Amino acid sequence: PCGSRNSFIQSLKVAPDDSLEKQIKKELEEMGILTADEIAAMGSGEGAQGGGDGGSGGDEVLAELERCQAELKAVAAHNVSQLRTLANLARVEMTRQEIRSKLEEADTEVKEAYSRISAARVKKRALTKKEKDSAWKSIKDREVILKQLESI
Repeated sequence: PCGSRNSFIQSLKVAPDDSLEKQIKKELEEMGILTADEIAAMGSGEGAQGGGDGGSGGDEVLAELERCQAELKAVAAHNVSQLRTLANLARVEMTRQEIRSKLEEADTEVKEAYSRISAARVKKRALTKKEKDSAWKSIKDREVILKQLESI
């Protein structure tokens, strides 16, 4: 397959210093499809079009590039929006985690107060006002923290 491909390329008879485009233009002129003036007009647009592929070819490429650029801008704007949303959600989640941490501490305080009350009952002694107040404060603090967590 490679040999037939090489022979095809050689059959085009394009000289090493001659471009395929120039060869095609020459062939089109010889066939009478293009005039020398039309070929010259195509050639004068090479610098402006960046490849000399004629007026409409450059415009099509430019239009496609502009379309892709607009699409990329839209995707970039969407990505920025999504990043902002994710950052806000992350902040809210971090706040939740901080409150959960406080809730764990409050749970520990309530458990400690319960064990002190249980120990006092086992010993059949009355609770001091300080012990009662401490237990109630632990319970109230926990309730406040739960309300904070629910409000988020």
